[in-house]
Order: sequence, then C-alpha cells, then structure tokens
Amino acid sequence: KRARVVDEEAKEEGEKKKKEEEEKGGGEKKVKEEEEEMKEGKEEEKSEEPGWIGELTAVNKALLRSFINNEIDEVRAMVEGKEHLKSASSLLFELLVGLFKCPSRFVVGGSTGAFRCSLSLGATIVSSCPHKNKKVAKAECARRAIRALLSMSVNSFWTVKVEATVVPKVEVTVVPRGDTVAANGVEKGAKEEGENGLESELKSSGACAGFSCEVQRPRSTGQMAQTRLSNMMQEQAYALFYKLAETCPAAANTHRVLAAMFLMDRSAEKLHCVSLATGNKCIKACSLSFEGQAVHDCHAEILTRRGLMRWLYTQVQLAQKSPDNSALVRSAGEGEGGGAGKLRLRKRFSLHLFISTAPCGDGRVYQFGGKKSKDYRNVGRLRHKIEDGEGTVLGEKDDEQLSIDSFMMGQRLRTMSCSDKVLKWNVMGLQGSLLSHFLHPVYLSSLTLAHFTRESCIARACFGRVEGFKPSQPEYTVNSSLGLFGSTFVLPSSMSHSRPKSCSVSANWNATDEGVELIDTRTGRALQAKDMGLGAATSRLSKISMLSRFASLTPGSGKIEYSDAKRCSTSYLLTQHEFLRFLEDEKKLGKWQKKPNDFSQLEIE
Repeated sequence: KRARVVDEEAKEEGEKKKKEEEEKGGGEKKVKEEEEEMKEGKEEEKSEEPGWIGELTAVNKALLRSFINNEIDEVRAMVEGKEHLKSASSLLFELLVGLFKCPSRFVVGGSTGAFRCSLSLGATIVSSCPHKNKKVAKAECARRAIRALLSMSVNSFWTVKVEATVVPKVEVTVVPRGDTVAANGVEKGAKEEGENGLESELKSSGACAGFSCEVQRPRSTGQMAQTRLSNMMQEQAYALFYKLAETCPAAANTHRVLAAMFLMDRSAEKLHCVSLATGNKCIKACSLSFEGQAVHDCHAEILTRRGLMRWLYTQVQLAQKSPDNSALVRSAGEGEGGGAGKLRLRKRFSLHLFISTAPCGDGRVYQFGGKKSKDYRNVGRLRHKIEDGEGTVLGEKDDEQLSIDSFMMGQRLRTMSCSDKVLKWNVMGLQGSLLSHFLHPVYLSSLTLAHFTRESCIARACFGRVEGFKPSQPEYTVNSSLGLFGSTFVLPSSMSHSRPKSCSVSANWNATDEGVELIDTRTGRALQAKDMGLGAATSRLSKISMLSRFASLTPGSGKIEYSDAKRCSTSYLLTQHEFLRFLEDEKKLGKWQKKPNDFSQLEIE
C-alpha cells in the first residue's frame, strides 16, 4: 500500500511539472510574439517617418523622435551622453527655419479664459482649442503643428491651391561659384528690357507675384511702404543666414545687425542672394595695417557691399573670357567722359539691399518739431563711428584729419557712418575706384529695412542731402530714384529673443568665395577656422585681397600700387572730389574723414 501511494504521488508531481513547463513555454512564446510585434511596429514607424528627418542635426533628430513617442511640451533626449531639453515651440521654429525655410509666428486671439492660437504652415493653418492662458494655447498649437509637419514633405509644404489666400513661395536661389547668371547672355526684346514682357507674364500666369511692388496695406503718414519683395528679402536673408550658421556654428550669435545684397532677374523671375554679412563694430587704431590686411569697418552693410565687389570682380572676369555667361555687358558708344566700352549690368538685372535696421548715423536721427527746434541744425550732418564702440558722434567742420601721430598720442579712430557711406554709394556707385576702370557706376534699385523708421529720414540720409548736386562727369548722377521700403515680416519669438546684444565677431559670405568667413572686429583680421582664439589671417574683404583681384584682371602689368591704381581712375576721383567739396563747402555738413595715406601705400606683383 505504501509503495502504491508513493507511485501516485510521483505521478502527480510529474504531471504538475509538465503543466508548469507547458505554461512557461507558452509564456515565452507570447513574449517572443510581443517582441516581434513591437519590432514590426517600430519598423512601420520608421518607414512612416518623412525623409526630411534624416536631414536634421543629431540633436533635433533625437528630440523629434522623443516628441513622437511622448508628445509633451518639454522634449528631452540624450545625445552622446548629454541631455538636451527644448520646448515644443522651440523645436517647431527650428524645423520651420532650418529645413522648411519658412519663419513664422503664432497668432493669438480670443478673450480672457478662452485664448486660441494659430500658425500658418504654407497653405495649412493649424489652430489650438480654447485655453485659459496664452502659454498653454501656444504649446498645444506647437504640438499640432509638429504633427502636421510629419505628414508633409518639404516639396509639398509649399504647394498652394489656386483658391488659397496664402502668398506662394517664390524661388530664391544662391548663385554658385562660376555659374551662369545670364540666360544666353544676349539682351534683346521687351522682356530683356523689362518692358511689357514681364507685365504680360504676370497677368497671364501670376507665378511671380512675389516680385510685385504692390503695397500690401495703406501707408500711414511717415511710414515706409511694405511690398511683397521686401518681405521676401527679409525672410530669405534670415533663412540663408541660419542655413550658413549650421555649417559655421560660430556665426550663429553675430546677427545683431544683418545685411544682404540681392540680384533680381526680372526675365527669369528669380532673386539671387550674392552677398550677406553681419556685424556692428569697427577696428581699433592700433590694428591698422600698412599692408592692407585689416578690414577697417565691420558693419554689416559695409561688409555686404565689399562682398558684392568680390562678385563683381568675378563677373568682370567672366565678361572677358565668356561674355555670354556674365551678368555684365559691354556698352558700345556710350558716354563722353571715357565711359565708352565699359561694362554695365544687363538691363534685366537690378540690385536690392536689405538691412535689419536703419543705417547708423543720419538715418537714425529724427527731426523733432519744426525748423526752429534746437536739434534742427544737427539733422543731415556727417557723423563718425568710434572705434570699439557702438553708435556715432557728430562731426565738426574744424575736425583735424586723421594721422599716425595723432593715433600715437591716443586719438581714437574715426570712421564715417553707414548713412554717409550709403549717401556716397548713391552718387559714386557701389563699384569703388578700382572697379571703375572696368565698370560704369552700379547703383542700388531699392533699400529695405526690417525695423520701421520714417521714410523722410531715410530719404534725407541716402540722397536728400545732396539735392542739387550735379557731377561734371556724365556717367555719374544722384540716385534719387532709390526705392525705400519696410518689411512687415516678423521673426518668430524664439529667434527675436535670441538676438545678441553685441559681438566682437562678424560673419560674411558671398556667391564667389566658398564658405563663411569670420572677422575679429577688434583687429579686422579673419579668424582661423581651426583655432579661433589663436592667430589671424588676411580677410578676403581687405584692401590687399581686392588689389589682388584687380591685378588678376590686368595680366602683364607688373607691379601695381594701390594708390596709383586709384589715381588712374580719373573720372571717379574727380566726381568724388566734387562730392566731398559740395558736402563741406555748400551744404556745411562737416568734413569727410579719411584714413592716413600711409595705409594706402601697398603694392602687389
């Protein structure tokens, strides 16, 4: 009996063990099945990700995937052992600017306790539900906008239906090095001259609505007109800057003042950015270079103009070797003062300058009250930038000319204000004395400012102060037809709040040279890319670099001295002498300050 009982107990234990093993085996199968399902789900999620996610930086890519999994306001992600934290709003605007090239902003409406927030994504408008405060409404709108972007591609983002009220995005391209600018290089027909051809195409297709200079809203007294072109220039200038900042992170915090030069091609209906720069300081007197290796003025609009000069040198070289591929064309039989046979911009091209703020100097001086007010006598006067500082000071008629001796005695370096230099460009042209050997004067067609100012002040600063001046040389004139515009485009709050107060580094880029160049505004030298804190190099915008480009256009001329090359441009120097004498003697606006001639005695072989 005992043996039977033992056998039965052994059988029962064996059956229990079998059941337990079967249960364990079934659990493992379920776990494996669940893991396989999870993998398939992740593969499906990966396959559903839009292609543009792969173009993001490692940090934004990790943050975006973290957002997809959690969809929370504060997104956290670990990248290379470091924790990164961003809000949904910041992540959204970085995607819009860096990838979709569409800076935008929140629009909040409603009343207390029921605030709604909306955002335009191309032709799509994303809105939030009513919330008690604006912050929560913006956060929800940002989350919905990111979700909407995940279902779009970069190409379909700008696809706009005919009935949509959103202005379509017009293609803005960057001119690559040595690329062809002019189509076939031959100017002929009304379309090439900008007459009838462009207007008829606009009416028939409407594809170039962004180039229309039609005022978007009524102009109030004293305000500058706003156009679609001016808004697009600001939008594309900042989009290009942030794109360049991705390749050169050190340039990201230099944009307190941003300027860009655009070339408008009316026949091809395109806008090309040829030069862009940032900066708002000048070098110290102790950093002046006898070899011409330092850039004296590092304000954004000045560097942008020097970048344009680099591009013009390339176009002159193209005109000599391959005329059909250049934006310049030779004028035959024009001019009486030695201007015949020089190059000029093709008639379908025009230059447009964008500045994020009014140029320093007279352009920022407002006239309060009538003519009897005390400050009226200072309106229109020439002003000087002070070394290693911001703002300008009033120039006096009895100011002494700058000299090396005065610098040794502690005198601070004085540089003419940006408003005064823009005034000179509107008389002498943008090309400068060296390029005047090859070019007719190149004038601006329009000036766009992001921050509004009084149109009367800008008009006075840019060309009003030389009203009545008539140059003796027929190829020069006063560019009083300069278009002055403002921009209604508003940067996202995440960008506008990040604008630095001041920076001792300026950045410049142009369509001729490769990459972004950083300049130390205290020394005027280019910073080395590998070690920004040690050593310096000659900037491509310096005098010696420009003289080198000039020498490349005159092969076989032997040794070239900078001062001699300037003196040979007789018509330019004569007009400049008449211009400065008109400001000082007739208008009584002060004396134009020049650097000592010791810093112009450089030469190159």
